[in-house]
Amino acid sequence: MKVNVIKSNLKYPLYSCKFINDDLLLVTGGGGEGNNGIDNKVTLLTILDNENKIKKFRELKLSDDDDSPTSLFDLGADGIKVVWYLSS
Repeated sequence: MKVNVIKSNLKYPLYSCKFINDDLLLVTGGGGEGNNGIDNKVTLLTILDNENKIKKFRELKLSDDDDSPTSLFDLGADGIKVVWYLSS
């Protein structure tokens, strides 16, 4: 079995990730609460399988007052995707 590996640098520590579908990966993480120089973010990555690349599709920078998001869960039903993230 062959496994393809694709790397991407998010510039923040990754704490949680979840595939939304076959080519969209939602990731969360960051430096935590306070002004430490590492932003807390939620990033949606698109996987370009034919090019063997990952590309940022959308990114949300969270407030410096928020802690880093550490968990994701999916509330989707009947083809509707609602994804929530939790920060500690």
